[in-house]
Amino acid sequence: MFRLLLPLPPGTNPLKRWRVIAIYVGIVFFGLSRFLFALPDVLDHAADSLGWNPTLVLAVNGVFLLVLLFAWVEARRVHILIAASALIAVLLADGIFYTLLGSWDFMQGWVMLWLVAILAVFLFENRISIGLVCLVLVVMTLASFADVGDLSRDEVFWRTAMYLTQVMGILALVGLMGQTVILFQHSAQSTTPEDAKILIDVGAEVARSLFERHELDDFLEHFTEQVVNYFPAVYHAEVYLIRPESQIATLRASTGTVGQQLLAQEHELEVGGLSVVGRATLTQNELVIQDYAGGTPLKPNPLLPQTRAEYALPLVVNEQVIGALDVQSTQVEAFTPADLVLLRAIGTQLGIALDGLLLYGEAQRNIRENRALYQQTQANLREIERLNDQLTGRAWSDYLRLQPETAAMTFDLESGEITNEAEWTPTLNEAAKHHQVITITKGGQRVLSLPIIVRNEAVGAMEFEIKSEAPLPDEVFDLAQAVGQRLGLALENRRLFDETQRVAQREALINDIGTELQTATGVDAIVQQTARLLQKALAAEQITIRLGRTETDQSDQSVKGRA
Repeated sequence: MFRLLLPLPPGTNPLKRWRVIAIYVGIVFFGLSRFLFALPDVLDHAADSLGWNPTLVLAVNGVFLLVLLFAWVEARRVHILIAASALIAVLLADGIFYTLLGSWDFMQGWVMLWLVAILAVFLFENRISIGLVCLVLVVMTLASFADVGDLSRDEVFWRTAMYLTQVMGILALVGLMGQTVILFQHSAQSTTPEDAKILIDVGAEVARSLFERHELDDFLEHFTEQVVNYFPAVYHAEVYLIRPESQIATLRASTGTVGQQLLAQEHELEVGGLSVVGRATLTQNELVIQDYAGGTPLKPNPLLPQTRAEYALPLVVNEQVIGALDVQSTQVEAFTPADLVLLRAIGTQLGIALDGLLLYGEAQRNIRENRALYQQTQANLREIERLNDQLTGRAWSDYLRLQPETAAMTFDLESGEITNEAEWTPTLNEAAKHHQVITITKGGQRVLSLPIIVRNEAVGAMEFEIKSEAPLPDEVFDLAQAVGQRLGLALENRRLFDETQRVAQREALINDIGTELQTATGVDAIVQQTARLLQKALAAEQITIRLGRTETDQSDQSVKGRA
């Protein structure tokens, strides 16, 4: 239950853990003091002493408790700077109120100021902590000598001694806390077992990505979330990849709601631009900004205004920058040397994983492109084959139309009679239509029909009558199919030979006509010679040749002339 309400960050920096513990202690201490006002006697006494309405006292304490609740939420989220600011603001307001206004609980005000001085050194950086300690001393001075004119000399001496004692005590505690902070910082810079665990976990994640072949975007999204979980000071992490042959780094993974907005916008950064990622990818060196208020010309992303520190690590593979890992924090001086060492190691592992995943993705794209090309080639080949089949069918139709006497033939082996005719029997039709062997029993005889195939096109069919009623062995079917294939090949070769001869004859006839026309003189002689040659070649009874324009063309020209 205690760990659930007051969880500690799983970080590698003990200073962060103790800062969160200090915030929890301040919240619990001040919260208990505020809950005392829930007692009726305490509430009435406080209202009478202050001259306030009890409702107003409860309202002020309610505001204080809401601020404490906000500080507790931010401490759980390891937003140390925000949580510490809220807690110090409440403690400082309470201390100033009770000390300067001379209220009923004067000692509580002094205790709150002491807490402010101690926590300020422990929770904030040097400049802020020194400023808060000076403010506490000023408030104590004003509270100690506000009514010095009404006091006797002994009372002034006694109050001065008490004030100096408190100041010395505060300064001593502040110095002690400062030394403690320094020790924590030194210890945070050394590698701990937790650092090794982080490296092992990240290495295991990289190994899984390489063996399981995760999608690149899914892997990067999970990776950035893990970085945020491992480093409490990091509240935002991003990974950029540089497009090949370009100077643009494209955002591929980003955490949080802002990260989703940036991904939806397809956020890009220019290599060498005024950003931490741009400079890191240009110089191929890591770049860390520990405080954006320190006068650097580089600026954080406008959508991340809480960023106070940022670290960018270029991802280099084979001496070439392929991207960058970028982490951001809401705290000044958030990245310790130990954190930077860990982030460098993690960046190296990320580069290895990206190299493998990018190569795998490229191979997958090549496979998909080759598969698509193969499928397209297969489709084209099927289309060419279909067109060839159609052309073969048309060519055979024309060929058989020119040679009707050889379109059919019947052999009677008993009588030796050969006739140039044959009817298309149902079995012949079935064999030619379905491109398969058909067998039936008819009149006590076995009828075997098989198609004659030329380039997947049935150009005819054969039919055999076999007296045997016994089942035909497989050798008979194989023999019949082989004969049908050889017959189709022989017929196709003959058709091609006849077609070649016909084309040669036609070309020779055209050449002869052209030669005869070259010897003729005058238009009438050319026309007459052409008519005689065509009559001879075509066996025509009458040939008409008309020179000049058509009547339609002449009428159109007349209309244009009048216009």
